[in-house]
Amino acid sequence: MRAKIVLTLIASLALTAPSAAEITDLRARLDGDAGQIWIALDEQPAGLTSEVSQVGLTLTLDGVSLRARAISPASDTLVAAVTIDPTEQGAIVRLHASRSWTGARAELRQGGVLVSMMVGPAPEVHVAAGALPSDGGMSPANVPPSDRAPMPTSATGSENAIQATPEPAQSVAPATSAPAAPTPLFASNDGAAQAARSGTSVVPPGVCTEAAQAVAESPWDDDLLHAQAACLNDGGYHAAAASIYEQMLAFEPENFRATVALAEIRVEQGDEQAARALYDQAARHAISDAEAARARSRLRALREQ
Repeated sequence: MRAKIVLTLIASLALTAPSAAEITDLRARLDGDAGQIWIALDEQPAGLTSEVSQVGLTLTLDGVSLRARAISPASDTLVAAVTIDPTEQGAIVRLHASRSWTGARAELRQGGVLVSMMVGPAPEVHVAAGALPSDGGMSPANVPPSDRAPMPTSATGSENAIQATPEPAQSVAPATSAPAAPTPLFASNDGAAQAARSGTSVVPPGVCTEAAQAVAESPWDDDLLHAQAACLNDGGYHAAAASIYEQMLAFEPENFRATVALAEIRVEQGDEQAARALYDQAARHAISDAEAARARSRLRALREQ
């Protein structure tokens, strides 16, 4: 009897223990005074809560465990630093704003977390030294090269300093040009190389270079993004292709074409549960009866297997 109780307790702990996960991509997008941050994870969190803090926004993730670390972003367009601390049930991710945020909110999306906010001008203030973790984490100065990169020139312009206390948002003139592409905040997430799904995620030099160059010149063209993802998928780089669709869906969850394409990749990877969820999502976001019927047909075929 005692042995059964012990086994039951062990099984219960195993079921409730969070899954080990990693942040595989971190991108920021600024369009006028509207900002978005995409945090890609290789495991889907079971839950998410967010709270506005003195330095920006604190995210509490349930069901996934992240290692303690501090990330010094390659671009401080929106974020000056990201610090992560593991907890018993998941992890706490702190986003340190580089300028004033208002209305910051976070929501779970397929493949990660999307943070949205309105952004004010960058103040000349700095995060206090105690804002970064002193135990178990790393200060930005000690962040390994994989978490840090030389600061690129931001398409949105101004130099940003870290802010300690959020200030009320101030109105700024909307951008008259096309919004810049999401800025990679990791040094090592060139293209789709940071995807962490099963399959080959690292893309060797020379693979789909023409498609990648076309996307670089017109990053908001859905047709070019689909062409790049299809090229990668045809070449066997399923995880790299999937990461492109995941990024598209992070900013446009109702994108039927990207949802179906990602579902088909999940089928190829053997993840039928994820594929079923995506086909169901595609059917709900279809803009025509033909699209809805296509998605439901694929969903029905998977359920009957």
